Amino acid sequence: MKTYVLHGYRHPMIAADNAKQDYGINDIEENIIKRHMFPLTPIPPKYKEARIVCIADKYCAVLEYLPAKLTRNHHLPSHG
Repeated sequence: MKTYVLHGYRHPMIAADNAKQDYGINDIEENIIKRHMFPLTPIPPKYKEARIVCIADKYCAVLEYLPAKLTRNHHLPSHG
């Protein structure tokens, strides 16, 4: 039986492994990559740089999601 794992749960670890192999990243960079999906990944960022990237990631996601959601619900005029 094939089990389905959501992309968001596996993505940080796969990306960190790839970055270590390809670029030889340091501990802070590894933590940034592994923890940018928090709180989807249960362990929070350890370093301030990782917390900044995590917050920026959420901010960008909101900016991408809300206009599309509001436009689909006809709360905002469509541009285009």
